[in-house]
Amino acid sequence: MRYYVNILYKSIQKGAFMIKSFIVVGLNKMKTLNFCQKLANSLGMHFLDVEALFEYSIVDSKEALSRCGKAYLDREEKKTVLSSLEFEDTVIFMTFDILAHHLEEAKRLDIFYYYKEPSDCEDPLLEFVFEERDSFLKENSRLVLTGAEQNKIKAVKDFFKGARK
Repeated sequence: MRYYVNILYKSIQKGAFMIKSFIVVGLNKMKTLNFCQKLANSLGMHFLDVEALFEYSIVDSKEALSRCGKAYLDREEKKTVLSSLEFEDTVIFMTFDILAHHLEEAKRLDIFYYYKEPSDCEDPLLEFVFEERDSFLKENSRLVLTGAEQNKIKAVKDFFKGARK
């Protein structure tokens, strides 16, 4: 895997692939976040967590909500999303909620991927929500990465195949 990633990284450096930045989104926040960090490191790219950037810029979101209202937070979140799309050479991690709320803005990047984890949910209501969100992400993503732990290498290879298109 390391050999494959190094060859691809050298190709990116030489301009064989024109990847400015791209978004990766998943339903399991922590697993997707970890995958994005590993992917950014392996490609020699930067990593950005949009939700963390938004929380950092607001400082205290509960206080901002009580003092300024939801409309203010929505405007600030949109500003954060738009500014994150300007980052270069960056793997951008977005939560499902942020992506769904700012889908039109996110589509400006052209490349975003859905990092799929199998559902291990036993609650029928939560399973319904998972299936609904899964369907939304499949419909709006350029590529679905299989995210089971044993398929990490395959997920990275599939990611690169998609980036070449």
